[in-house]
Amino acid sequence: MKMPAQVWRPDRHFPKTYNSIKLMKKRISLHLWNHVQPLLEQYRKYVIVEPPNTENAFIIGDADPNSNFFFIISHQNTSGGMVKYKFEPESEISVKTYTIESTVEEMAIRLKQWFELLKAYDELVTIYDDPIQKAYEAEFTDFFRMADEKADKIPFDLPRQLLFGDYLAQVAARLAIRQANESNVEKAAELAQLINETESLKADLPALTQNQTISRMAKLWAKARKHGIDLIKDLFSEFKKESLKKLTGEIFKEENWHSIKDLLD
Repeated sequence: MKMPAQVWRPDRHFPKTYNSIKLMKKRISLHLWNHVQPLLEQYRKYVIVEPPNTENAFIIGDADPNSNFFFIISHQNTSGGMVKYKFEPESEISVKTYTIESTVEEMAIRLKQWFELLKAYDELVTIYDDPIQKAYEAEFTDFFRMADEKADKIPFDLPRQLLFGDYLAQVAARLAIRQANESNVEKAAELAQLINETESLKADLPALTQNQTISRMAKLWAKARKHGIDLIKDLFSEFKKESLKKLTGEIFKEENWHSIKDLLD
């Protein structure tokens, strides 16, 4: 049975989220956990996992902020070990939403296939991808990517999330000023898109791993650099604040810190 496509993100107005994640953990069978958790760990860089709610045990979305792809697994309400779930895209030949009920084992196979589709999309270079922007993005990602092996699994702690949030708020404010003073319609549209992506990243910070945060920032910086050198210099100038200089010195690759420090100074 197929259903119309829906956006997976929180603005879909899912039923009320459980206040206690620990309580939620024990509403999901060990059988289901044992099939889903290893796949989440393996493909964590490609997804955002939203909090569960009264209807859905797992709400998994594409980490790409411009994507509506999702995989949602409902709670098991039957004694036969069956599970209902829906996902988008359906397959490599269809981007439609697909809804099905099956065994947990079959669901796990489909979930792995879905993860592989996200990976393939992430690695695919098309005519719609700007090669210059992609090069800038790769440069920033490599430069700032964290070496800690846990960086692909855990988020930044609260103090760092707050610092990054403050930085992004300042970036959005600077972009808004530039947009208001920009007479070129195309350039103004680019700035509007940057503002939207900045605000989206700020909102998503609590749900992102450390390297997902860095990857999203790299995309933002790459677009700013493509827009103009003066803009990327302006955005980096916020890092000259002592709190953010201390933050970058603590979390980024040790071999890159001297170069980062020179850039900030």
